[in-house]
Amino acid sequence: MYARLEQEVQQQVGAKLVTLMWLDFEAGRARRIYTNRPDLYPTDDSKPITKNPWHEHVIVNQNTFVANSLDEMDEQFADKEFFSAHGCTSVLNMPIIIDGKTVGSLNLLHEDNHFTPARIKQTQELVLTAMLCIMLQQSKLTKA
Repeated sequence: MYARLEQEVQQQVGAKLVTLMWLDFEAGRARRIYTNRPDLYPTDDSKPITKNPWHEHVIVNQNTFVANSLDEMDEQFADKEFFSAHGCTSVLNMPIIIDGKTVGSLNLLHEDNHFTPARIKQTQELVLTAMLCIMLQQSKLTKA
């Protein structure tokens, strides 16, 4: 399913870095369950769910976050210099919503000004595949 997600991202929008995060609210962690660059962002990595303006915008209010330059990236992006060093100076974070609840985010990074209104609209076509990936991840955890 992850290969399908990567294929759809590249066909619909294009991105140098693609990650899919699952929000493990019980553990208070955002867990990376997919990355197309495991050398930069491995899937065994997680970070605390932090309540900040980005969290409010994407997770609580269920809005897509777009920054098309490093200057537009919110101060919550502590790793924006790391992104820049790898040619990723724009970001799109799309909430993944299942049954009315935000369960994760699809994160796409690319060059400056990559996320045009047309590309932002096309990311909506990625939602179903991203949802299936998260649902599969959740089902694996409940079986363990």
